[in-house]
Amino acid sequence: MQMHVVGSNGIVLSPEGPLDASYGLKLESQLISIINSHKSPSMFISFERVDSIDSEGLMTLVSAIQLSQRYNFDLTLCCIPPTLEMVLEMSQLDQVLRIVKQAPVMMPVAA
Repeated sequence: MQMHVVGSNGIVLSPEGPLDASYGLKLESQLISIINSHKSPSMFISFERVDSIDSEGLMTLVSAIQLSQRYNFDLTLCCIPPTLEMVLEMSQLDQVLRIVKQAPVMMPVAA
């Protein structure tokens, strides 16, 4: 999973492959780590490289929504392929998540 900085206080996470149970745990762990190290950032999750999502992946997104509300940070999904967009619509998560078409301009985070 790649992480990029956007502006002075935003982060973009770019998961790759299927968003399933094991990858969902990694994503959730990364979100918690970012929350603990950045005070109320703007958070984007880019789905550009995600090729599928299962029920556990959807639960990860529900957890991400809850984390964003609890810790008061902005969460936005971006670059969602049409097939995943349909899944979000069918699960009605598109009603509670902020979704934009393109990712913001990014800079890689220094390792």
